[in-house]
Amino acid sequence: GFTISGDVVTAPTLKIKATDQGFESIEGFDPGILVKYDSQVGDTYSTSWGNTRTVTHKSTTDDYPWGGMNIKVLKVEEPKNSGGVSKIIYYANHNWGMVGVEFVLQTGVTLKFPVTLTAAK
Repeated sequence: GFTISGDVVTAPTLKIKATDQGFESIEGFDPGILVKYDSQVGDTYSTSWGNTRTVTHKSTTDDYPWGGMNIKVLKVEEPKNSGGVSKIIYYANHNWGMVGVEFVLQTGVTLKFPVTLTAAK
């Protein structure tokens, strides 16, 4: 689905379904639930490729810096062992949607990207 070369992450085909309940990967990332807003820490989502995504944090205070403000987030972690990536972490907020994606490389380097969603036209 994606490749990493130096500091460039490429996802040639990426389809994500966004709803008022969360996000689901359709194509590009391992297909399956990325985040459900009503999840609790410890909840897991199985993917089509046999991996497991785990909710590891649910804010009770506005502790995540995003867009010049602090917001509450769900943090979902997915272990990987391919393409130089050891883990992908998804950050989502019930009002703002997917707000960040973090790639932890096998070298220990972390690439964290803020996400801003816009409506398709």
